[in-house]
Amino acid sequence: MTQIKDEILQIVKKMTHELKDGASDNHNKAASISSDVDTISTTMNNMNISNSNDNSENHAECGKEAEIPSNKQKVSTSCAQKLVDSKNDIGRALEQYTSGRHADKNLISNDDLFNKGPPPKEDCPICMLPMPHSSGLCGVHTSYMPCCGKMLCYGCTIAAGKEMKQENMKRWCAICRLPLPTSSKEQLRRYHKRMELNDANAFFVLGCAYQDGLDGNLGLSKDIKKATELLIQAADLGSVQAHYHIGQACLNLTIEKDDNETQDESDIDMALHHMKLAAIGGHERASYYLGLNEAIDGNSRIAMKHYMIGARGGFEECLKKVGEGYRAGHVTKDEYASTLRAHQSIKNEMKSKQRVIAAAAQDIFFALERYQVSEDEMKSEQRTEAAA
Repeated sequence: MTQIKDEILQIVKKMTHELKDGASDNHNKAASISSDVDTISTTMNNMNISNSNDNSENHAECGKEAEIPSNKQKVSTSCAQKLVDSKNDIGRALEQYTSGRHADKNLISNDDLFNKGPPPKEDCPICMLPMPHSSGLCGVHTSYMPCCGKMLCYGCTIAAGKEMKQENMKRWCAICRLPLPTSSKEQLRRYHKRMELNDANAFFVLGCAYQDGLDGNLGLSKDIKKATELLIQAADLGSVQAHYHIGQACLNLTIEKDDNETQDESDIDMALHHMKLAAIGGHERASYYLGLNEAIDGNSRIAMKHYMIGARGGFEECLKKVGEGYRAGHVTKDEYASTLRAHQSIKNEMKSKQRVIAAAAQDIFFALERYQVSEDEMKSEQRTEAAA
């Protein structure tokens, strides 16, 4: 318990430091941090009712990014094993479900990836600040509202939850003013209504819910076949998050295969195909994976182009790779300087006090979750030892 308290204390100290750094006036400084932190637990419970967007990416942030495996070497991922196993299940289902689909996967050219540039980031409809295409980037998590199909940042969701707690606001959607669902059945009904309108995000979030099963907040039984069908439909409707998710599933399936299994190049081809489509749509982490793949193949210059796109979108790991490329002579001084300026600029654009508090809430939530898992494992070991 002491360890988890220390971890939460460090999170709050980091939040305090970021708020002070970003404040220009006294009234913007962290004067109200203690009261905001007091509401984190309650607002996180409120978020569990209506916010289930891109849960897999949020969990993936707990571990190190997995790498594209080369033919000579396999790599492992340090993400939660449950998440990896689930994505491998999706990957195996994809082998059957996507047979013959996306036959044009080799037709995506470098012109499509580099010359057009990623689309602009979508603004949160409440605070009007840009949100990343990859939920969780720069500490900015996003939340899908199945009532109106709008995407909000967690900062605004936390703020709305605080207002509801203080009874300054009714318990309704901050956008369409429809009352928040009080049951999983009502929430599912809203998802299906959005799916009838071909809402790609509704397909994606519900697909992730079927993938998670009872671990999610919709109370659905785990159904990998159904999850795969929904993720494919979401990708076909243009969801960049679905393309990224499918790409990672194919990648994890390849990583899982041992030496006795046939190494199918189509798994990597399919992973790269969906990663490219995600990168074209602006997904910052997809650019990182494409850069890794090109670096493994020895195409350092092309790899740096992918990293620079991801860094300019706000992904810290891509910026580190660009820095390494600059020191190795693969990136010019002007390119590095412009990438660094663009990276800092987009981070500043996406930053706000509400979002810093929301990021701390997420960190505390996952810290408590890790503590609960470790506590359950310890109790299980004690019971085993007692039985022996």
